[in-house]
Amino acid sequence: MKKYAFAALAVLFAVGIALIAVFGVRASAKMQAVRYSVNEPYNYPVKPGDDEWDAMSIEERLEACRVDSETAKNMDTHSLMLTVLDYPFIVDIGFYTHAGEGIEKVRAGFAPLDELLNRSDASDILNEYVREVEKGGNVKDADYAIATHYHIAQSILEYVGNN
Repeated sequence: MKKYAFAALAVLFAVGIALIAVFGVRASAKMQAVRYSVNEPYNYPVKPGDDEWDAMSIEERLEACRVDSETAKNMDTHSLMLTVLDYPFIVDIGFYTHAGEGIEKVRAGFAPLDELLNRSDASDILNEYVREVEKGGNVKDADYAIATHYHIAQSILEYVGNN
């Protein structure tokens, strides 16, 4: 009788382990499926020209425009690129001797730029953006935001190509 009880317990234990293995894998797969890709650029809560922006200190502006690295990692590359180009402080890359130095300085404090520079398809997405802007005609005639985005995208493309 002890033999049968032991055998029955061993079978129940094995079945339990098998169920945990099967449902554990399914639960793990569901957890990974919950992770999603953000396919829209980040909408900064305040922007230059807003009354609220004008009332903020530089530190408050930087904090208000902070995008965490997890959000950046979840973005598709096109949305990530637009998030970078729309970043109110992206123009800071032009304050340095060369764009590469400016990109590194901004990258250090802005997770989306760091994430974009680590994407294998960043060059393709940036090139596509530059071509689309050029199709629209003379960039010099474009509004300030488009012209600025265009030149920043070119600087980032050059940086990616050199690194």
